[in-house]
Parts: sequence; C-alpha cells; structure tokens
Amino acid sequence: MQFYKNINCSICNNKDFIVLKKGDYSKYSKKEIINLFSSSSDYFIDQLVQCKNCKFVYLNPRLDTKIILHGYSNVVDKKFITQDNYRLKTFANSLKKLKFFLNFNKKKILDVGTANGTFIKACLKEKINAEGIEPSKWLVNQAKLNDNINLYCGTFEKYKFKKKYDYIFFWDVLEHVFNIKVTRNKITKILKKNGYLIINCPDYNSLARKFLNFKWPFFLSVHLYYFEEKSLKTLFNNDFIFVKSFPHFQYLELNYVLKRASKYFYFFKFLIKLCKFIKIDKIPIKYNMGQTTYIFKKK
Repeated sequence: MQFYKNINCSICNNKDFIVLKKGDYSKYSKKEIINLFSSSSDYFIDQLVQCKNCKFVYLNPRLDTKIILHGYSNVVDKKFITQDNYRLKTFANSLKKLKFFLNFNKKKILDVGTANGTFIKACLKEKINAEGIEPSKWLVNQAKLNDNINLYCGTFEKYKFKKKYDYIFFWDVLEHVFNIKVTRNKITKILKKNGYLIINCPDYNSLARKFLNFKWPFFLSVHLYYFEEKSLKTLFNNDFIFVKSFPHFQYLELNYVLKRASKYFYFFKFLIKLCKFIKIDKIPIKYNMGQTTYIFKKK
C-alpha cells in the first residue's frame, strides 16, 4: 500500500530483518487504517519483524508518520474513558509502589501521552505536582470539562516546553511513538540531571507473551515497537542508568477484559454471558499480562 513504507531498526538502524508475522492490509481502506489509531483499538493487521542484528521486534513496513499523527490527534475514544475509575485505582497503587524508590516531594512531573489525565488526577490526590501532554484534542477537552488539571494538547516531540522536569512518565505510550530516537533526545533535553524516566510498557520477553504467542493481547497495530529490558537499556544507554523494573498490575472492569480476551479464545464469550447473568460483570479485576514498569536515572 502506498501510504506504508519500510523502516530500519529503531535501535541499531540495521535494515535486515526476519518476518515473524505477515501483515494483512488488503481488507482495509486508508480511512479504516487511520481509525485503527485509537486507544481502544484491538486490531493487529501489520507485519511484525525482528531485527537480524539486535533482535528488536517492531512493525515493518509502517504507516507514514503524518498519518499516525493525524490518527492520534483526531481520535475520539468513548470506550477508553469508561474505565477511568479503574485506571485511577491502578495509578494510585503504582504511585504507592514507586514511592519506595522515588521521592516525589516538590518534584516537577510530566506525563507523556496522558490521555484524559487519569495519572495526573492520581498524582494530585497525593499532592504531587504533575502535568501532562496529549495529542488527542478530544481527550484533552474531556479532561478539562471535568477537572482542573494542567494538560497540554500536542505531540511531545514537537511541543516547546518552557521548563525542565524531575520525572517524566510514559504509561503505555513509548510503544506508540513514531520516532523512538527523536523521543529519546527530547526526553534527554527536558529532563533534569539526576532526574528519572519511568516507562511502563508490554514486555516482549514476558512469560505471558511467550505462552500466548500471537494471542498475546498487546500485539496491536497501534503498537509500533515491542520492548523488553535489553532493548530499552540499549536505547537509553548513553544518557541513562537503569535502576530497576517490576511487574505492573492493572485494574479494569471484568466485562471489559473478557470482551478483549474473547477475540482470542471463544470460551470467554461464554464467560461474558455467565458473569452478566450472575451480575459480576462490572467488578474490577487486577491482572498482569506482561506489563512491566522500568525506572531509568539520567546521568
């Protein structure tokens, strides 16, 4: 397709790769593919490859950057915001865990790709000074309709920040960015010396991914890259020191999780009906499917 193009490995710039899974673009129009760039999109139609040199896994060929940005900027995702209360609970627990390693007192925090600002809300409840940036105009407006939070509308890479930060967070965002190295350079520029970079993302090396193979729910067309500890260390090696990593447990509504799982396993369609019948479909569940939080410190 003309609006797809081949790219080199974003970690080592090698152009040689092996195909792990072939893509299937033929069934979709350009408009339909653009609409895939939604937070709740669960389609996986792209070709998955692995670099022959450094073994990094990514999508190739890939949509043109302008199309990706247009999709993120214009996304309207009503399904995503239905889970806000559960995400707020998730972030509250994450902050408790992070406080064992990090001191948030009087620190300036930036949340990149903050959606409608749920992480910022969790920070404010803990009296932590946080603000965010989000490309989706709709999600930014949703946040400002209901809460008085500091949220910029735009892309992290292009936005002209007027200050530096002590902490920068990427909650399930780094796998979406269109140019990893540009993003890394911007992080380095606006993060203070001895500041911390916290990345949460699906871990390609996780047991969940290895067990489920291509039924792993994080294989999505909106995920351009598939990180694990080795690739992240290589990416940030020159400017950062790796501190530690730990599993990330998320809360979501049971029905929301089962509907996504039913795409891969028919049995879950029966469970959806059963849970609705016994009226437990709205309860929150805590789970981990390979999501991992990584902490890096700027040199």
